[in-house]
Amino acid sequence: INPDVIIGYNIFMFDFKYIDTRLRRKLINLPSSSRVQGIGIERIDINWSSSAYGFNDYVVIDLPGGTVIVVYQYVTKEYKLQSYSLSSVSEKFKGNKNEFNEEWLSYVEEIYDATNYIRHTL
Repeated sequence: INPDVIIGYNIFMFDFKYIDTRLRRKLINLPSSSRVQGIGIERIDINWSSSAYGFNDYVVIDLPGGTVIVVYQYVTKEYKLQSYSLSSVSEKFKGNKNEFNEEWLSYVEEIYDATNYIRHTL
């Protein structure tokens, strides 16, 4: 598997950690290939803390030639919510209906346009 674009809600704090943990449990190394010939995929640990944000422990899987879009960072920057959990954010954008509201649809269009722009400029 060698994706061009990975889009997720909280990739650095959850998804990449989960993938890395599963690979380690199965004693499997990260794939060595990337979109850039001769440059491999790399696991990077980032640990930092501050009085405002507390302790933060990230796992970043560097995918040369690939694009990672983290929805969590966008939502925390653009919206003032009581909670940024996936379920809370989903409820805000989806509401009580089975259809997504206009705000969510415009956000999805914005991400899609940005992804197309990135893809066409590389």
